[in-house]
Amino acid sequence: MVCIETFEAFSGGKAIHWMPPANPIDPARLFAMARSFVGKPYSLFDFNCEHFANLLVEGKSSSKQITAALGGISLGVLIATAKKLSVRQSLLLAGAMGLGSLMLVNSFER
Repeated sequence: MVCIETFEAFSGGKAIHWMPPANPIDPARLFAMARSFVGKPYSLFDFNCEHFANLLVEGKSSSKQITAALGGISLGVLIATAKKLSVRQSLLLAGAMGLGSLMLVNSFER
């Protein structure tokens, strides 16, 4: 759920790395928009922290991580089906492809 939190509580004492947006954003507008989402429920696939950050900065709710993971899983299922793998092998392949895709997309974000 979207909530208001102190920077210290959010970071848990760890360093936070951020990438400045390509286009500067008016902080007052950004905070007002963020506050309008307080109480909105979290959803891994539809509204996670990446969706929220992209919505605030880019005006579009999206998650490259979810897209990549689902794409990798789908590709794994297609390969498993084409190779007529067992259910266990299919699940392992789909999971590995999803995780690999997630790791790949994250490696480009750093």
